Amino acid sequence: MQDTVLLLILLGITRIIFHGAILWVGITTVTGSTGVFGTKYGVGKELFIVAVASAILPMIPVFGWILAIIGVFILLYEFTESTFMKVLLIVVVSQLVARLAILVLFPFIFGALLLISS
Repeated sequence: MQDTVLLLILLGITRIIFHGAILWVGITTVTGSTGVFGTKYGVGKELFIVAVASAILPMIPVFGWILAIIGVFILLYEFTESTFMKVLLIVVVSQLVARLAILVLFPFIFGALLLISS
């Protein structure tokens, strides 16, 4: 039981870090600035809130993925002073980068797990 709880906590932390990094990549790609923190595109607290929402909402069965996209869009639009189209572009780019990262990283992760388990 304790192992399961610890695994869920680690999974949650990993998801928050992953989604925060992907969101940062999306903001950096669209705006062209690497200094996201402290700019109009979100300070650390707001970016953390969006990353947590982006990590938690997809866990809802069936509709979670669309709720995550809508939730991230709404939170970014509220937290930033950016235009509708720029926030939409940030969300689209970050979702594309996330899908690409999952396609690239998962074979390596599962391959390493298979090597460890055998």
